[in-house]
Amino acid sequence: MLFARSPRGARGLLQLLPGTARRHARALGLARGPDLEEPAVNLRLGASESASLKRDLGNRELALAAYNGGETRVKSWRTVWTAPELLVEIMPVLEMVTYVRRVTFLSLAYRDVYGMR
Repeated sequence: MLFARSPRGARGLLQLLPGTARRHARALGLARGPDLEEPAVNLRLGASESASLKRDLGNRELALAAYNGGETRVKSWRTVWTAPELLVEIMPVLEMVTYVRRVTFLSLAYRDVYGMR
């Protein structure tokens, strides 16, 4: 089993913080302290977090940025820069910009390769 952990405490395949994982585990009716090193559990919780961010932020790129660097941070930027399509380009954290671009590029590449829509 792979024990992936970030310096900030995110764990597992989809790098979830324990507090975030517990919140989604409760909503999904899972154990209070989900095993974040268990890939099936981690994927389910990560998908729930991703869907929640997309629903709350209304934009895929902003949801990706929030998944990478925190929802509170992205929401605070939205109060200053209101156009979501521009916010991704002017985010002041290079790691987040790189993450959003990389995930977006790879998702398009996978769609092309596997014929997904």
